[in-house]
Amino acid sequence: LRNDAPLVPMHVRGVNSLLFYVLWCINTELKDMTLFRELLNKHGARYRIRVGEPLAPARDTDAEALTQALRTFVTDAMPGGVTRFTSASASLASAASTSASSMAERSGR
Repeated sequence: LRNDAPLVPMHVRGVNSLLFYVLWCINTELKDMTLFRELLNKHGARYRIRVGEPLAPARDTDAEALTQALRTFVTDAMPGGVTRFTSASASLASAASTSASSMAERSGR
């Protein structure tokens, strides 16, 4: 936002070790310290990377709200094939995520 550089959303599909996910829950600094190890132990593994369309938000955009909307878009909409970020796609992804969570709670999961 500050440098007028376009933002390019990316979703990387892959699996990390159990240690990484445990540390993620405990402390983000510990998780960050193991991230490089996770990249190195993937020798020969395949990643699926989906690159979204670049977007150029206005300078007066609320950075925190945009960050949250992009996070929702990348984690919920991009795996389904959506590559263009709009406020509508972020809202739809958020609604789908909330709906899935509600269904899981009702089924006792």
